[in-house]
Amino acid sequence: MSHYPRLELVRFLKAVDHALAGAADVVIIGGAACAIRYGVLNATRDIDTWRALPASLSEAVVSARETTGLAIPFGPAGVADGPHGFESRLVRVLPQLKRLRVRVPERHDLALMKMVRGYEHDLEAIESMHQRRALRLDTLLERLESEMGSVVGHPTRLRGNFLNLVERLFPQHMGRVKARLRG
Repeated sequence: MSHYPRLELVRFLKAVDHALAGAADVVIIGGAACAIRYGVLNATRDIDTWRALPASLSEAVVSARETTGLAIPFGPAGVADGPHGFESRLVRVLPQLKRLRVRVPERHDLALMKMVRGYEHDLEAIESMHQRRALRLDTLLERLESEMGSVVGHPTRLRGNFLNLVERLFPQHMGRVKARLRG
């Protein structure tokens, strides 16, 4: 399976925009959001979306594949979960597009979304986001406690994934975070 860097993702989305007959909205999550908005250099294999695509957008994606020669998988993520209410904090990207309105999760929300699975490449992407523009531990912790209660999966695993993330990004605060999550 091919990997697609930011420049190819943007070129593809421009072709989708050009192929649309009318306005369309999409929320992009995962590695594509990390690359497009937050400058993560690790290429992604697809463009995951938060919701299913309307028919008009699906048709434009097919056209963009033909136009660009990029066979980028584009559609709803098989499994995705995030902070309750994250949609109220979405960030618009690529405002130069005329018909396609692309939004991505705010950086702390995206970090928590990727932390849920806890895969190494997800943690690397979060680490890269943090290096480019520091994430705030207090924001992550607050959203974990107040907005991640309905995440699918065992709470112990979620807490373990979060602690693994804290150990990578904020090792000096491990003791404080562990104590807070126990209480």
